[in-house]
Amino acid sequence: MKRDVTFPIGELQVPKKATLANIQEWLNDIETYTTRLREVVDSLTDEELSKTYREGAWTVRQHVHHIADSQLNMYQRLKLALTDENPTVPAFDQDKWAVQPDTQLLVESSIKMLEGINERIVYVESMLCFRCE
Repeated sequence: MKRDVTFPIGELQVPKKATLANIQEWLNDIETYTTRLREVVDSLTDEELSKTYREGAWTVRQHVHHIADSQLNMYQRLKLALTDENPTVPAFDQDKWAVQPDTQLLVESSIKMLEGINERIVYVESMLCFRCE
């Protein structure tokens, strides 16, 4: 059986119906994410950050920047869902974003960005969950 290299650790598994416990677990994951990400990438050399796990894949550096880009877009979508009558979910072409010049910056720039975005996501979602209890 051939393994799908697109998802080397498997596809995302999401329950059919999210519970408050699921949401709280996800918020904890978001809250602690930058610490865990830093633990992984801080010891990597520039050469290691420039490696890919398969031909044609993104580098480790591009993945770190992609995580920040994705969270930025997620936060924008969250705010639009909370403020617009009929929100439109803006798409973004992650492959085009992954080759923009800013993906050559130090990964610390995206980790710092993630810290702020994730803090805001957790706060907003916690306030919303508080109202649901």
